[in-house]
Amino acid sequence: MQALQSAFGPYLSDNMWVPAPRYALRRASILDAMKNKERGEILEVGCATGALLSEFADRGFKATGVEMSQEGRRCADIFSVGSRDMTVLESPRADWREHFAYLFSFEVLEHIEDDLEALSRWVDWVKPGGTAVLSVPAHMKLWGATDEYAGHYRRYSKQQLQDLMSHAGLVDISIEAYGFPVSNIIEPFRNAHHKRRLKQGVADLGMKEATENSGVDRGLESRLFPLMTSFPGRQLLELGTKVQRLFRNTELGTGWVATGRKPDARD
Repeated sequence: MQALQSAFGPYLSDNMWVPAPRYALRRASILDAMKNKERGEILEVGCATGALLSEFADRGFKATGVEMSQEGRRCADIFSVGSRDMTVLESPRADWREHFAYLFSFEVLEHIEDDLEALSRWVDWVKPGGTAVLSVPAHMKLWGATDEYAGHYRRYSKQQLQDLMSHAGLVDISIEAYGFPVSNIIEPFRNAHHKRRLKQGVADLGMKEATENSGVDRGLESRLFPLMTSFPGRQLLELGTKVQRLFRNTELGTGWVATGRKPDARD
């Protein structure tokens, strides 16, 4: 169990929710970005099942999540059992202005038509000097059925993400690629799977419903999880995590993990 948790993070038994390989690779990049950061209060916008948020709560951060998906909140309630430092809400509160030390939002901005308005509002909830850690899918040339299935409006170039964060009021922006080469190899198979589901009408959802479903639906991953968590599967994932670090400063990979700082009085 400890080896599985190290590679994939927490998951729910009986296939209620399991991490996808891309999630595990992204998680590794996020943990790298937060390495040695001081404990503080985190807000994660669009926390889905709250799996990653629960890890930070276990590490001594006070963790608040916002998730509109009822199924996501149901899973988050399970992940937060026994924790006094994790709360997941359906909607933001009115008194959050400049409240949080950290803003998290992973694979959310691509679901929002006006991403600048959304990110600017979220940054307003961060204390001066606080840190934003974000992730988005990379490169419109990689657009496929998975993006349609998930309710995406776009994928981002590195410059687009840089500009978005800057216009939302963040400085000291750093953007790194994640996923190469494992996620690049897996992505065509995911696109083929979701293309079949779209043709079958299984996922004939509106954008809102597709967005709510995207962070929770793990039908394919649940079937593959025994293979992923086998000893060879874990070894391959561990190797993939090490290899992606070698390419973090390239244009390769299927996603970006970015950090930025909200200016304070010293700026």
